[in-house]
Amino acid sequence: MKSILIKTGMIIYLLLFAYILIFKSLSIDNTETKIFFLLSPLVLYFGLRNSKILEKK
Repeated sequence: MKSILIKTGMIIYLLLFAYILIFKSLSIDNTETKIFFLLSPLVLYFGLRNSKILEKK
């Protein structure tokens, strides 16, 4: 269940990125861009923490 929520969050994050690229610019004045940059560390942390790349053997 937890991994489904994390994957859903990453998909929403990527959709926000695509929305910004298509309809907005990446200038820091946009609210969407601020949200994107504030979510970036969380998405990277949870995405990498639960990925198989960093899995301990």
